[in-house]
Amino acid sequence: MKNRPRLLCTALALSLLLAGGLQAADLGLKNGDFFTGKQFWRGNGKIVTLPDGNKVIELTSNTRDIDTAYQELKLGNLPEVEVKFRARFLGDKGQMRARLIRSSGRSTFFTFTLPPDGVWRDVSFKYTRESLKDERTLSLETLPYEGKLQIDDVWAGEPGTHVSVRPMEKPTALKPAGPGALIVPAVAMVPVPGTAPRMPTTTTVAPAPRPSAELDHFLDALPENLRLPLNDSALPEETLAAINAWFAKEMLNKTVQITFVIHTSEVVPNEPGKFRLRAADGLLSGKYAIVRHQQFYAYLPSASATEIAKEPLGATVTLSARIGRCDLKQFPAGVRLNVDVMDSVWIKKTDAPK
Repeated sequence: MKNRPRLLCTALALSLLLAGGLQAADLGLKNGDFFTGKQFWRGNGKIVTLPDGNKVIELTSNTRDIDTAYQELKLGNLPEVEVKFRARFLGDKGQMRARLIRSSGRSTFFTFTLPPDGVWRDVSFKYTRESLKDERTLSLETLPYEGKLQIDDVWAGEPGTHVSVRPMEKPTALKPAGPGALIVPAVAMVPVPGTAPRMPTTTTVAPAPRPSAELDHFLDALPENLRLPLNDSALPEETLAAINAWFAKEMLNKTVQITFVIHTSEVVPNEPGKFRLRAADGLLSGKYAIVRHQQFYAYLPSASATEIAKEPLGATVTLSARIGRCDLKQFPAGVRLNVDVMDSVWIKKTDAPK
């Protein structure tokens, strides 16, 4: 009898552990590899089996209708969510979008350009929930291009916790060598005496170049007595207040031209029918040591949902706009520069790198 408390504690610990494991397993979405067909998925996509036996969901893309595959996400207590999947487009040129839909019908859009010739692309994006009541449905959708959109390995959950179990895709078969072609045999590595053997190098594709550090210009415009403290280890509250007062007086409502990479396109909270673009990181060069973070939004009140949805994630755009917000905000991890521009007008658009 004296061992009963220990047994009860052990049983309780096991039940809590199992409950935690079951709760973690229930997060995200189900049947993301389409192993059980369209189970848990809704919409008008169909399951197709590839020559290697793998099942994917296929949507028909055309200029008249939008095909969708969607599923409600289970997010639990996650403050931030990451979504990953693979996609390819069978057609001359294709794009797709992912849409996070609220129960109210408002949505956040993420648009992607897919490679030509049916090459698979790994896609991922993150979003921060406004509260733990911010529940979303993930909808994967076609855009107005002619072809077939195939999607596989859909996952959603805590950022940085996804581990892919799919082996690397086999390279496309090479064309047979023609007569007289030079065949180069593989060469074994032979270490040179007295030197350490060199490991084979891995070739990586360099990321697309970002636009110049456009937001540096906002800080460059500050008077010297307010600009110099930005290289100190800490920013006194009175200096922060003085900088923001100067921004409010000298920068607001001025017209600027700015180039940036699109990170997200979304509906403006509480303003249905209005949209904004969020810039990807890279608009600060780091020349001001304490200003380590940026938040830049371009508001397009006259844009339609279709126009915004067609702008691919990763595209570079140049806008002319009016400054509606410019200030610094201090956090434990450093200072963030916040800039909002209003009434944005397109000047130039460049497609995302393929």
